[in-house]
Amino acid sequence: MPDEQRSAWGGSLGAVFTPLKNWLEALPTLAVWRVVILGMALVFLLDYLMAGSGVRLGPFYLLPICLACWRLSFRAGLGLGFVAAILVAIMGVTITDIPVGIALGNLAMNVSSIGVLGGIVASFRRSVEQERVFARRDGITGALTRQAFEQQAKSMIEAASEQGRPLLLAYLDLDGFKIVNDRHGHEAGDQVLKRFGNEARAALRREDCFGRMGGDEFALLVPLPSIEEAQETAERLHRRFSAALANTAHEVTCSMGAHTITPDDEPYLDELLRRADRLMYAAKNGGKNGLRFAMAAP
Repeated sequence: MPDEQRSAWGGSLGAVFTPLKNWLEALPTLAVWRVVILGMALVFLLDYLMAGSGVRLGPFYLLPICLACWRLSFRAGLGLGFVAAILVAIMGVTITDIPVGIALGNLAMNVSSIGVLGGIVASFRRSVEQERVFARRDGITGALTRQAFEQQAKSMIEAASEQGRPLLLAYLDLDGFKIVNDRHGHEAGDQVLKRFGNEARAALRREDCFGRMGGDEFALLVPLPSIEEAQETAERLHRRFSAALANTAHEVTCSMGAHTITPDDEPYLDELLRRADRLMYAAKNGGKNGLRFAMAAP
């Protein structure tokens, strides 16, 4: 097949399967169970209706089984595989008059094959998830990469705007970090970043968005229960970050700029980050190791 035809064929397949893959990935767990059970029932019904023609559809049970292993768990896929193998054996005995001994042998082989296939699918899924996490996380600090932070932050800002909830956006810079690199080498600097990243993430909630924007600069987006708690939250976070840096055995501090994002603000992340960055530089120029907070984006 010429390269042009192969490329066109691959593009056509991608156009068909990519939306289906994205739809399956976006399904909640309960919906996945429904799709899997419906798929099993559909294959069984079609297999039963076509049994008289000699056409067997047993291999199509692998589709919902693989989906269960991919989206649910290996145990769920194995359980469904066992059910499918029993259904195939029952169909063989009752409709095609296969001897019971042969049907039991086929049942054992089908369960073993499904177990191996399910293990491969589940293992591949774990590898994909690990690669996805590694691609979104900074290797030293464990914080989100800049691209991942911006993607998540945009989604959070849009959701907060729809829900009428305020957010706190902070931009941080580590004071004295360059001196650590110059005096003790980049390995010592990496240890400072690693320790800071670990303790900073431990101080945050699951819904908070924390990313490394480059070098020794970080950004943080935090949902607020109310606008009145914004300054107190910013001060508390600055204290936690300062305490994390105090445990690095180096004289590194934190300059932080923070401002609120209200549902009425224009949800342009780049401009919001620049405003927080300007506040951070105001804190740095004011003597470092401080916080500049604005109730609204300046």
